[in-house]
Amino acid sequence: MSLHIEVKKVPFFPAPRKDQAIWTLNPCYCSTKSNKMLISRVRIDNHGYGIKDWMEVIDRLQRLISYDNGAHWKEQGQEEQSGPYTTGRLRTSWNNFLDPETGYAISIFGKSVFSKEADARITKLYCEISKDEGETWSAPRQIIHPGKEYDAEHWMPGVTTGRQEINADQAPFAKLEDGTIVCGFTFCDPRSFIKEVRFAEGVVFLRARWNKDKSDLVWDIGDVITVPESVGNGVCEPDLVHLGGQRLFTTMRCEGNKKKGIFSSRQCALSEDGGKTWGSPRPLKYDDGTPVFVPASISAFEREPRTGKVYWFANILDKPVYGQIPRYTFSLAELDTKALCLKKPSVTVIRDFENNYDEDVATRYSNFGHYVDRATGEFVLTPEEEFHIIRNYQTEDYCCFRVRVVSE
Repeated sequence: MSLHIEVKKVPFFPAPRKDQAIWTLNPCYCSTKSNKMLISRVRIDNHGYGIKDWMEVIDRLQRLISYDNGAHWKEQGQEEQSGPYTTGRLRTSWNNFLDPETGYAISIFGKSVFSKEADARITKLYCEISKDEGETWSAPRQIIHPGKEYDAEHWMPGVTTGRQEINADQAPFAKLEDGTIVCGFTFCDPRSFIKEVRFAEGVVFLRARWNKDKSDLVWDIGDVITVPESVGNGVCEPDLVHLGGQRLFTTMRCEGNKKKGIFSSRQCALSEDGGKTWGSPRPLKYDDGTPVFVPASISAFEREPRTGKVYWFANILDKPVYGQIPRYTFSLAELDTKALCLKKPSVTVIRDFENNYDEDVATRYSNFGHYVDRATGEFVLTPEEEFHIIRNYQTEDYCCFRVRVVSE
């Protein structure tokens, strides 16, 4: 029996002009005392997905602030440009996190350049800190591991310019009781996205601690999580939930291979030491031992503040698929935090297939931001309903879904 939920679809941003689409990512509160919020908006020009020349798409990135719990948003700072992909010069949106201990807001973003010598897209990560609830920000500082052997080029163990790339988009965060801040990233083969070919990927979690005067963060890195080719085309796009102490649990996108008979999955892993090391990945399953069927797409954990239960949001399907679509239905399910599996009877649809297109161009509930509303306790989800983009225009308001779990 599924959960009893209440779902409201409400406007979030007004409809943009024709031939433009919006994503809103990485929403978070930026104050421990008020309901001020941050969010990252991505305006996608040149029609976005579904066109032959998607490598020419330009993203325009903007950080926004809200003073009234997300009811209204104000642009903050200058708009940044990313792309087109053909140039190799890319920038991710701000990944935002509020440290509940200090009250400081943290934003992380990545910048990539194309190296002809390495035939690779090379990424460096940068961090900004706000000590006044998101009003002003420190100058971006590159994330570099402490020690003389690390510099702007060789900035983390195992991360050397021309060898690897880290994707800093929609990074999930957690804060441990010992003060460590953990965030997860995709760790790519250097040739990723070159000539529209995607290569093996892994997942890695960066760990940060405040220095003595809390003026900056000191960073290190955990082990890279990988899977063999027999499981799928690498793992990427992790989610993350803190289970108390040093225990962290993640699931990771893993695209299948139809020719080899491998369906897409979410591979999951547990860390008992705050993200330094991880157990061997395994497919995410239900409590009856059956597999969880998903496309290769993102997912997210959120904890319900009233009950403390952990819910998982994803495109949960009733049969296996081998690629990245369909990205409907959009559903939630409760995580059994002891057995580390989904409770099958709890799978509940938030939004289903909505139009008469075939699955290649049907509504895709994808690339969503997410948070828990402090005032109402609702889960707030901001998926891009991508059929607007595939039609090459977006005529409706960009909406969010407000979800409340009423009972089981």
